[in-house]
This record gives sequence, C-alpha cells and structure tokens, in this order.
Amino acid sequence: MALPKSRENPVIMKLDSVEFKSIFSEELAVLVSLFKEYGYEIRIAGGAVRDLLIGKRPTDLDFATTATPSQMKDMFTAEKIRMININGEKHGTITPRINDKANFEVTTLRIDIVTDGRHAEVQFTTDWMLDALRRDLTINSIFYGKIAKEANKHEKDTLKAIYDNRVGLEHISGERIWVELKKILEGNFAGDLMITIVENGLAPYLVFNLSGHLKLHAITLVSTLLNNYDDAIALNARLKLSAFERDLALFIVENREQKIHPKPLMPFQQLVLKSTSKPLETKKMAIEVLKYNNSPYLEEFENWDIPKFPVSGNMLKESGVESGRFMGAIMFELKHYWADNDFNISVEELLKQVPQIVNELNERKKRK
Repeated sequence: MALPKSRENPVIMKLDSVEFKSIFSEELAVLVSLFKEYGYEIRIAGGAVRDLLIGKRPTDLDFATTATPSQMKDMFTAEKIRMININGEKHGTITPRINDKANFEVTTLRIDIVTDGRHAEVQFTTDWMLDALRRDLTINSIFYGKIAKEANKHEKDTLKAIYDNRVGLEHISGERIWVELKKILEGNFAGDLMITIVENGLAPYLVFNLSGHLKLHAITLVSTLLNNYDDAIALNARLKLSAFERDLALFIVENREQKIHPKPLMPFQQLVLKSTSKPLETKKMAIEVLKYNNSPYLEEFENWDIPKFPVSGNMLKESGVESGRFMGAIMFELKHYWADNDFNISVEELLKQVPQIVNELNERKKRK
C-alpha cells in the first residue's frame, strides 16, 4: 500500500487541559500500565480526541492498540481481569472491566481487506498509519489526520477525495449518518462544515432532498442554524461571504416567519418591488425563503413576472418635479404606494399622489 506523503508542517499539540486531565481515572491508569508492562502500545482514538481538541470532556473513551485480540485475552486472563461483550472479538475489540468499575473498549489496529461500507473482513496490524488509512475522513483517523487552525480551510486533495467517494454514503445506515451529522451540528463549526458538506455534493446522500426544483442554496441550509440578524452578521464576518450570500442570509433571517395574508405571495411580491436592490436579486432571495418554508406557492412565485412600474422620470418632470435626489425619493414612495395597492393603480392615480408625497417629504425634512 502506497502511503501518502507526510504533511510538511504538521500541527503538533500537547494536551494539558482540565478536560484532558479529568479522564485519567485510577482504572485508566491500571489499563495503560498493564499494556506498557506487556510491551503493547495503546492510544486514545476517535471521538474522544475530537472532544478534547474542542475543549469538551469526553463522554466515551475508545482505545486502539498494537496487541491482537488473543494477546489481550491472554493478558487480561493472566491478570484476572474480567472481559465483557465477547461478540466484539471478531471485529478486534476486547472490553475489559477494570476494578469492577469501568469498562474500556480496546480495538486492535487493523486493515479492511473486504468491506461493503458496514461490515468488513479485517487483518490485524501493528502499523498505526495503515490503521488510520482505512478509517473515514473525520476525526476517527486522528493518527493521520490534520488539525487546521481555520474551520473552513481544507486541502483541495482532501475535498476531492470526499467528493469522489460521496456515493459510498448510500451504503451507510441512516442511524449512523445521523449520529455523525448531529455531532457536526452541535459542534463549534457547524455553519462552516454545513456549507462544505453542501458545496461538496454530500447533501443528497445525507438527509437533504435537493432533487428537482428544490435546489437549495448553501446559505439557505446554513440559515436554519441562525437565530437572528446578529448571527447572520457573525456568519459573514467568519466566512467572508460574497455580497449576495451575505444579503441572502440576512434576508432569510428577517423574512422567514410566515405571515398570514389573504394572498400568500403578496408580501414577497411587495418585498421585490419595494427593495432598493435589483428586483431580480430580491426575487431570488424570496424564492429561497419559500424553499426554506417548503411553501406550496413556490412554483407560482417562480413563474411570477415582475410587473414594470408604470411611472417614469419624464412623467414626474411633466408633473413639475425637478430631477435629482428629490425625484428619486418621490419615485421610491410611489413604488411603495403602488405595491401596497397590489400593483393595480393606474398612472393617473399614481401621479395624483405626487403633491401629497412632496408635502410629506418636506415635512420630514423640516422635522430633521
């Protein structure tokens, strides 16, 4: 087996946290000293390492060792240590119960010879690198994995490997997928990782049905994790989103609460026409909100043609309005009036509103 090149500048950490020290019980000390006495290596593996790296006390400790199952059985038998869960032996796992107080799952380093994604035919090894290579591309391969300083900075080769093997997720049980996905969602970098999951084409193989017309924008998915406007601002500061992605996150957070209206699409249509942004951009954002809410009116809104505002600048000039910022303010107020009246106001009726709008704008200016 050809081994990948080692990282040129590996990130090396020495754990000395309160959480790390808290796992060293009397029973764990017995276990570690026993393996050392018999000449075998033993290391903490998988999720416990992840928890320690993010400052959490592990709730479950798993161990890997160079000792084979038969060697572990002989060792524990000689030391009169009871073993439980004997079914794990065929997978290389022995579970000793130390001092009749604590159970420890210890698994022999192994290589998967044949695997269908759930069950594997294995061969035991004493090579930590070979064991790491057969593990999935998460913290489980901690012996080989890397610790990045930025949550959303991934090596291109790693992302490509994930993308190239994404179909393999079809063979993983839904229960197992949820166990791992839940850890991501509850972790410190949930937003960053959810964007990476979607951008790398994994969503259809997890729990998100992105087929057909519901091709959700990555920001739409991530917005489910945002509680409020401030969270959206923080997300942008963290991930350096594009202008549209930033505006979409803010738009979804501000407009996702479904409003009761006799014409359900009217609030979104008004948002499009009243927006200071380009109407088509606002329509795209409104579509994502409807997807977010699984709205039955999505297709109708997608097919809705944005009506053209019937009043032009020349018409306002003919009504005595001078060009400049004041004309822009009047046009803005007219659009709101037009949108509030379901876009059914005639040009004549709109122009009749100009004197009143001018008076209101002048009054506002005086109050300032």
